Amino acid sequence: MKFSEVITLRKVSQEKRPDGTFEASTEDRDVFFNRYRTGLEARLAGAREGLHRMATGQVRSADYRGEQYAVLGGAEMTVQDASDQGEYTVLTLAERLPNG
Repeated sequence: MKFSEVITLRKVSQEKRPDGTFEASTEDRDVFFNRYRTGLEARLAGAREGLHRMATGQVRSADYRGEQYAVLGGAEMTVQDASDQGEYTVLTLAERLPNG
């Protein structure tokens, strides 16, 4: 299977400093991503949930390590769902609309 694009998977973790405060650290990895088409019904359902710019696609299961975020097309998106299907894992990504 050919992959159509590359996304950046981003893991965010909190590291405790010696003075007791916490600092966020990020670890980015580029992986191949095969985007699926998102139908109108799915986009409308996402908009009702306050989601914007939804995307669904697959990565190799060996490449996905439970990251919470992905950068796709320059926008940081939240991994809403990850479904392991053997060799591939299907990721559902979305960007939340700001409140207000």
